[in-house]
Amino acid sequence: VFTKLFLHTRARHPRLNRLLNVIIGIRTIIFLLALTTFAPLLEYRWIEFLPLSGAFYCGLYSYFKGYKAARFFALAYGLLFLAFCVKVLINLDLPFIEGSIVTHYSISIGFWFEMWLLSFALADKVRIIKDSKDRAMRRIISQHEINEQLKDKVNRELENEVDKRTREISDQKVIIESQNEELIQANEKLREQAGEITKMNALLDLDNHKLKRT
Repeated sequence: VFTKLFLHTRARHPRLNRLLNVIIGIRTIIFLLALTTFAPLLEYRWIEFLPLSGAFYCGLYSYFKGYKAARFFALAYGLLFLAFCVKVLINLDLPFIEGSIVTHYSISIGFWFEMWLLSFALADKVRIIKDSKDRAMRRIISQHEINEQLKDKVNRELENEVDKRTREISDQKVIIESQNEELIQANEKLREQAGEITKMNALLDLDNHKLKRT
């Protein structure tokens, strides 16, 4: 169970999670059988080979798949697995394994190193999580700064565009006012010319009237 929680096998490695569930199920059945029907099963220490090998394999698999927090975990269960194998070989009285204090207490030494390395594994996992959060926070801050820069750039571009359009409208207003002024002056000239034409027509009518009387 600790292996599943530490390595997050349910989310990271579903197949390993199913394997661990099988191992836990088998170990639970053996334990229940030992308590209820066959007590000597408790003396068969080789049964622990199954969960130890499963934990060691899962730790190695997770590490080689890129989960750095599994390195001390894999080392801890690797040493315990090695100590267990040494103890089993000693119990088999194989000639190439000599008995000594280290080999005799290999399981105890393995458990001591396991606890020590697992404490390192937990601290390493906390550090990795903290570093990941710090990197994520730095990315968020960096992205926020980029967004602010983009926003300022867009605002400047909008302000420049508004100023440009305002100048264009002002220039067009000046041109329109100038054209209106020219139209007013042209109308004034037209009125003056119309008045002169009216006077000329009146003089022509008077001359024509005098010519008719003579």
